[in-house]
Amino acid sequence: MAMSVKKLMANMDYYVNKMGFDPLVIAARPILLAFSLDKRIMPRDAVLCVLLSKGLIESRASVQALAITNEGFQKKFLDPYKEQAPELLQLFQEKLRTC
Repeated sequence: MAMSVKKLMANMDYYVNKMGFDPLVIAARPILLAFSLDKRIMPRDAVLCVLLSKGLIESRASVQALAITNEGFQKKFLDPYKEQAPELLQLFQEKLRTC
C-alpha cells in the first residue's frame, strides 16, 4: 500500500489530535490510514460529534464507526437517532457532497 507521507501524517494528526485516538490503536489497524479524510472520516466524525454532544454516545473515537460500510454506518449511527437528532442524516449527506 503506497501512500504519501503527507497523507499519512494528515490522517494520523486527525485521528490522534482531533478524534482522540491513541496512536497505538491506529498502528494496530493500519487500514484506517488508507481511508480518505474528506470522503469518509470527516463526514462520519461530524455525525459522531453531534451524537457525543447530545449524550447519545460515549466517545467519538470508534474504530468500528470508521471501518464499517456507509450502509452499516447509517444503520448504526444515523437510523437509531432519527428522533433525538433529526439533523444527522442531512449533515452526513452534506459533508459527503462537499468532498
